[in-house]
Amino acid sequence: MENLHIESDAVTGNHKSEVTSSMDAYRYFIEGHTAVFDLRHREGISRLRRAIELDSTFIDAYYWLAWQYRELGDVENARTTLKKGQKYVEDLSEDMKLEYFCNLASVESRWDDYAAHLQNLIELQPAEAVHHYRYGWVLCNKFRNFDNGIPELQTAVKLDSTNGMVYNELGYAFLAIGNKTQAEAMFEKYISLNPAGLNPLDSQADLYIQIGKYDEALQICDRVIARKTDFMPILLTKSNALLTKGRYTDALASVNKYLNLAAAPNGENSYLVSQGLMNKAKVLLQMQNFDAAINAGNSARALYPANVETIFIIAMAKLSSSATINLENELREMNQIVANDGNLDGRWFIYLLQSEIAWKNHQPEKAVELLQRAVALKPLQRNLFLNKLAEAHLRIGNTAKAVDVFQQVLSFNPNFAASALGLGRAYEKMDDTRQAVVHYQRVREILAEADETSDELRLANNGYAGLTLPGKEE
Repeated sequence: MENLHIESDAVTGNHKSEVTSSMDAYRYFIEGHTAVFDLRHREGISRLRRAIELDSTFIDAYYWLAWQYRELGDVENARTTLKKGQKYVEDLSEDMKLEYFCNLASVESRWDDYAAHLQNLIELQPAEAVHHYRYGWVLCNKFRNFDNGIPELQTAVKLDSTNGMVYNELGYAFLAIGNKTQAEAMFEKYISLNPAGLNPLDSQADLYIQIGKYDEALQICDRVIARKTDFMPILLTKSNALLTKGRYTDALASVNKYLNLAAAPNGENSYLVSQGLMNKAKVLLQMQNFDAAINAGNSARALYPANVETIFIIAMAKLSSSATINLENELREMNQIVANDGNLDGRWFIYLLQSEIAWKNHQPEKAVELLQRAVALKPLQRNLFLNKLAEAHLRIGNTAKAVDVFQQVLSFNPNFAASALGLGRAYEKMDDTRQAVVHYQRVREILAEADETSDELRLANNGYAGLTLPGKEE
């Protein structure tokens, strides 16, 4: 989860510079600033710290040093850096003071204050697109308030139609609320504004995974890798695309390539390694290699403890491997992370884990209620959560409702294998053999390239084989 939202001036074109009177400090600042955007993180930190040593009042150096620490997942140093620079803020203009306090509120996860500072900035400078962008970002990502967040982002676009990152945020916001047509349009615009960029292609591949265009997503991933073999984010995106097709072995190989880059002598940092290990745990969980998933998850947690999804994966691996496991520690840890971050981001994983525990405790109504709360937050992984809700309805005998929710998933992502499988099971319960066969066969088609260990493929094959229908292909 993001804890710091400081935009680069390369992206927003809006950050004003407070220039130092020390030429040496300014030289180190420029070198550090350049290193930051060349992803030479440690060098960037060294140069920016040197700039501050030479001029302790150099506000821009504090600003970008904090930004760099956050990129490395080091929230504590980002917070400390901005705190140290705070004493030199009084001489700044009112708008720059508000920007600085906004960033400080961000690293301290005071999102109400962050939003309030942005409202003041909007009142002070209503024509500044970046203020509307950041306000829209916090409403969507931290408060899950898309009704107000999306219009703020759209206002940012009206004021400045050249900022690709706003279109990226709009794309993900539309994805979260289930508007895939608008999401596709936003990501296409993002690409058109930066046709040589790799990040826009990564976002588009992510979109294609969410809406079921798995082959197109893989094609984009391979195209990006061909252009830049060490572009690390695309390797995790490719892993996710391969997972959707049940190609677990290939997904694991893609994650391992990422980890090799992250752990190389010139690799990024422990935070990125933790991201790779979390994704490795996710793949191993799908492969039902629970002990290995727990080990990878624990390694990720040791490097970066404040990731709710990591702990969720560990908990699910433990739950899958033991019927009597106690997960109170994991739940407590997840709740503490979300509380510390002061927002709703990631809370859906808590609800999902609590629902799984409720099933274990024979509390079906509670399980359904928790899943409904998770879905109401509009997580980006909407297909996963809606599918879990549909499966819950099926388990308690509410078959008609289960069919309705499974169909919601498939209308958004026609290749979501778990929901096609769920519909097959639902129709079989309803004695609609023809529709059951159709959907079991659909799973077999979606997972045609899947590993033999795919549980969904096994269940679909068993369901298909167990039904008799004139003209059915064997």
